[in-house]
Amino acid sequence: GHIAKHDHLVLHLSNKKKLVYNDSRRFGLFEIADKGAVTENKWLKFLGPEPLDKKNFNSTYLFQGSRSRKVPVKAFIMDQKVVVGVGNIYASEALFRAGLRPQIRANKLTQQDAKQLVASVRTIISKAIKSGGTTIRDFAQTNGQKGYFARQLKVYGRTGEPCFDCQTEICCQSIGGRTSFWCPH
Repeated sequence: GHIAKHDHLVLHLSNKKKLVYNDSRRFGLFEIADKGAVTENKWLKFLGPEPLDKKNFNSTYLFQGSRSRKVPVKAFIMDQKVVVGVGNIYASEALFRAGLRPQIRANKLTQQDAKQLVASVRTIISKAIKSGGTTIRDFAQTNGQKGYFARQLKVYGRTGEPCFDCQTEICCQSIGGRTSFWCPH
């Protein structure tokens, strides 16, 4: 079959289908590991819970984990040791939904803030999954289709545009080396 640019791994499955790993930014890696050794794998053992894991990712966990963290809350929720899968886009969107500015220090979160943020992260991730992800550049679903969550973005990439809720101009600033978007109102 055809190998595209940035196809780094092609797995030929027993059902005659292929699983193609395409990584233009070279963020990922593959390592063969024993199934039983996953919890001790050097790449996986320090990862936080999944955002949809209600047992392990909840407001108590987030609030307690934030007490000693002076980093901006956006950097805190993007930390894969805190929670996995909350990248730049979803962090901006979840913070907006929770009514939190990305610059506030994680240790300044109240218990109510943590509750709102956990709920917002779950909602944003769930909506993104249902929409097939967020196609900004090169993301494609398993069936090759583009993700459509980008159509639902409230703040990400909307610098200077009016907020959908209050018409205030959306602001942006670099936080932790990533561009962050929020409504100042």
